[in-house]
Amino acid sequence: MLLRKKEEIEAWLNQYDIKNYELIKDDEYGYIVNVNGDIDLRNKDLINISVKFNEIKGFFTCGSNELKSLEGCPKIVEGNFNCSYNELKSLEYCPQVVSKSFYCNDNQLKTLEGCPKIIEGHFHCSYN
Repeated sequence: MLLRKKEEIEAWLNQYDIKNYELIKDDEYGYIVNVNGDIDLRNKDLINISVKFNEIKGFFTCGSNELKSLEGCPKIVEGNFNCSYNELKSLEYCPQVVSKSFYCNDNQLKTLEGCPKIIEGHFHCSYN
């Protein structure tokens, strides 16, 4: 479940040491988050991403967790996107634009439906 209240979103971002963010009021999500920089959520024992990211001006990695869904992931990543080594069965909610490479290897994917519309680098999806 995504957090909707500004204070809860800020607390979550601070917990994971996410800096240089901007919260934007949004009718659907309450707030969406833009970040000017990288997001590194590797090895955090995450079972979900609790905020709705929008645009990341850097890389976004949420690999090596226990994610079953990519809900909350950004729409646009201006670097690499990495969701490898999770328990994903679907690419639903993944970014639609990735300016560098996309990594979704070592999950439980049955289909590539929902994958980004634009990937400007490599697409890695082995061991699914």
